[in-house]
Amino acid sequence: MAMSAVSRQTLFGSTRPKLQSLLANLHRLSIEQDRAGAHPSPRHLLAGQEQLPATAELRKKLVDDHFRDKFVALDEDKASAVYAILRAKGATRIFEAGTSFGVSTLYLLAAMRDNLAVQPSAVISGLPPRVYGTEQEAEKIKIAYQHMQQGFTDGGEATDIDREGQLQILQGDILEEIPKQKFEKASLDALLLDIWAELALPILKLLEPALKPGAVMFVDNVATTSSPYKDLYAYIDDPANGWTNIVLPYTNGFGMAVKGAGK
Repeated sequence: MAMSAVSRQTLFGSTRPKLQSLLANLHRLSIEQDRAGAHPSPRHLLAGQEQLPATAELRKKLVDDHFRDKFVALDEDKASAVYAILRAKGATRIFEAGTSFGVSTLYLLAAMRDNLAVQPSAVISGLPPRVYGTEQEAEKIKIAYQHMQQGFTDGGEATDIDREGQLQILQGDILEEIPKQKFEKASLDALLLDIWAELALPILKLLEPALKPGAVMFVDNVATTSSPYKDLYAYIDDPANGWTNIVLPYTNGFGMAVKGAGK
């Protein structure tokens, strides 16, 4: 769903005209790809094959190859909701599973930086404020960093957005890269899952100890007829696992869950 120019202006105000303009252009390009049929779901992509790849690894490669040059961007209204919720929570350490060209990452970074600007004490004790992204394709990572530099140059902000600073995009197999980070317990404020649904639950289980009580998790496209996230929701719907969740009424559903104090 597209947002009006008035809504976008209200979201970021007049202090970030370059970010505002960049996001409008990136969302436009993503919508154009959608309308051209470039973004089938992985399930629909696989279903359209005359002969399905024999193994899960080969099926994943087919999907990865198809999406290598695609935006697959979070819808603008969903991304705006994520920004607003992260601002309300004062989030300063955020993990994104599925960065692509960095469209949603711009919102995450804006939320983190805006939270720091109004409440420097919001930083988790002893840990640097940071947005973590994940992407397999080196070219996408390069372009995502370029988008961050373009979006945050108003007022000279871009000087501390770099690989070792407020943004770190992990390259490679996400299930292999997460353990390498050795996240401390309760060291993350939020998690955005905008990735192949089969990876959602394994990713959550790897990151769950690092998510602090009260951390929020967002999951895109949870209300489609194929129920791609059934394993994830079987887990977070189990009261023993301490999650409270709702599905926000955006296109194809947008899941939001809050971690309890138990795990």
